[in-house]
Amino acid sequence: MQTSRDPETYRNIIANDLLEILGHGPGSFEIQPLPQDASMRRYYRITGPEIGSKVVSENSIVLMVLSDPNPSAVSEEIGKNGNEKSVPRNKPQEEDLDFVNVLLHFEAIGLPVPCLYKYNIPLGFIYLEDLGNNLLEEIQADLDEQSRKNIYFQAIEQVVDLHQEAGLLPDKKFVGFKRAFDEELLFRELMHYVEYGIEARKGIKVDGADLEVIMRHMKAISSEIAAEPRVVVHRDYQSRNLMLKEGLLRIIDFQDALMGARQYDLVSLLRDSYVVLSPDIISDCIEHYCMLVEQRTGDRIDRERFMRIFHLQTLQRKIKDAGRFDYIDIVKKNPKFLKYIPDTLTYVREAFDALPEHRPMQDKLARYTPELEP
Repeated sequence: MQTSRDPETYRNIIANDLLEILGHGPGSFEIQPLPQDASMRRYYRITGPEIGSKVVSENSIVLMVLSDPNPSAVSEEIGKNGNEKSVPRNKPQEEDLDFVNVLLHFEAIGLPVPCLYKYNIPLGFIYLEDLGNNLLEEIQADLDEQSRKNIYFQAIEQVVDLHQEAGLLPDKKFVGFKRAFDEELLFRELMHYVEYGIEARKGIKVDGADLEVIMRHMKAISSEIAAEPRVVVHRDYQSRNLMLKEGLLRIIDFQDALMGARQYDLVSLLRDSYVVLSPDIISDCIEHYCMLVEQRTGDRIDRERFMRIFHLQTLQRKIKDAGRFDYIDIVKKNPKFLKYIPDTLTYVREAFDALPEHRPMQDKLARYTPELEP
C-alpha cells in the first residue's frame, strides 16, 4: 500500500530531479525498495537504461528517503529518555542535514563515501551513488583467514585516515566537532541496558542496592573513557556500514559522527555483533592500527593503556548494543536483532575478564543476566 512517503507518489518530481542530475531525461525507470534495518530512513534503488551519464556511471541511483522532511529532524542518538532525540532546526539548508554535513566533510578529506548527486530538501529525498549490495558482513564469510585479514586491514587503514585527518580540516559547520562522547552520553548509553535489557525485557526492577553498585561502576567507566584524547569517530564503523565496490571498501551510515576515543571505532569493527572475528585477526588489526598511527604522528602508543581503553570501550559499547537490540524489539516491534545479543554479551563478559576491578558490576548484572556470569 502506498503512503505519502512512498517514492511512487512523487514519480514526476523524481523524474525532474533525475533530469537535473543526469543532464538529460531519465526515460523509463523503476523504483525498487531495498532491505531495511533498524534505521528510520528508507532506501530505494532507481534503475533504468538511461540513468547512466557522465555524472552517474551506473544505470542506477540509490534514493534515501528521510523519515521526516520536516526541519525538526530526529537523530538516532540515544536521548535522555532512552529514545531517539529530536533536534529542532531552523529553515534547513543542504549542509544542515547531518548526513550531508558529514558526507561533505569526509569527502573533503578523501574518505571513500558515496557520491551525493542531489538533496531535495522539501521532500527529504537524497540521491546517492549506488554502491551495490556487497556488505563486508556478507563477503567476509566466504573468505579464507588471510583474505579476511587483508580486507579488515583495509578497513583499519581507512579508519586511521578518518581519525588522523577529519580533525585537521577546519570546518566550523562540521557537526562532528559539536558533539562528543562525554561522560553523560557514555553513561546514558550504559544505562540503556538496565532500562531495556533488564527492566523492560524481564518486567522487573533492578534492586536499589544492586543498581547503586552498577551505576557507580558505569560512572567510573564513563569517566575514564571520556578523559581520553578525542578524535572524530564514525560511531558505527562495523561490517554493515562498509561496502565493497571495485575492490575498495566504501563507508556509509556516518551521519552520527562525533568526537570520541579512537578505540570506539575499533571496538565497533573488531567486536562486531554481526561478525565474530578470530583473536588473531583482532590482535593483528589493533597492532596494524597502532603502527599506522605511530607512523603518521611520530608518537609511541602505550599498548597496555591502549588495550585498557579498548576493553573499557568494549564494555560500554556492547552493553549499550545489547540494550539497543532489546529496545528495537520492545519499542519498534522489530525482533530481528535479538539473535545478536548472545555474541554481544560474550564480548561484554570477555571485557570484564580483562578488567577485574569492575567485577562487582559484573556480579550485580549477572543476577539479572546469567550470560554475564564470570
